[in-house]
Amino acid sequence: MDSLLLELKNAKHDTIKVKLFLHLSAECDLKDLYDYSLPLKELCEKNLKDVPKSSSLYFFYKKNLGDALNNIGYYFDKQKGELTKALEFHFESLTVQKEINNKKGVAMSLNTMGQIYKTQGDLNKALEYTHNGLKIREEINDKIGIGTSLNNLGLMYSELGDMSKTIEYYTRATKILEEIGNKKGIALILNNLGDYYYSKGEINKAIEYFERSIKKCLEINNLGGAALSLNNLGQCYRVQERHCLGT
Repeated sequence: MDSLLLELKNAKHDTIKVKLFLHLSAECDLKDLYDYSLPLKELCEKNLKDVPKSSSLYFFYKKNLGDALNNIGYYFDKQKGELTKALEFHFESLTVQKEINNKKGVAMSLNTMGQIYKTQGDLNKALEYTHNGLKIREEINDKIGIGTSLNNLGLMYSELGDMSKTIEYYTRATKILEEIGNKKGIALILNNLGDYYYSKGEINKAIEYFERSIKKCLEINNLGGAALSLNNLGQCYRVQERHCLGT
């Protein structure tokens, strides 16, 4: 962070400053995300007033404006818990990404907004936005994005209690993540499947998936993921113990 801040201080051209602000936004703690994303937004907006739409710089500043708006939305969602305000910034980001036909950015905004609607309890809107984002990710063959969208849909259908669709989307997500060797993503889905079976009272099934998730996490030294699944596994054994004791 110190070296990036020093580079930013010495940067002469706005394109370099934009790249540095974006890098700082990616590296900083969540609590500091707004402090780097807001000047990034303002810098892009300033330059867009003078850059012709036919210029490659127009796309550059517009895309980074969309990313800045997305970051600010993420900040208000995850750091401040202000979901309505977060949605406002994600809507702005979506509009910007659509204007320049940046399909990857459009899909990311749709998926993120789907997650916020899920948090708000509006599962119909959550499903609508996530399905629309998935469709675009499939069009551009963004396999990591496809896996993320499929996993999110699995979570949503799980909340709705739709077993067949929950399993369908988790299975599809696992398949595509296996194709690209994304073990971290696979471990997360295995843990989610464990959660699903736990919620249904199918404790043996839940144990099976939590154990598979732990194994996958340890293969890539993902200790945080392993700890999460170990904790869930402990809950399963606690339930089994209660059943054995008749309590």
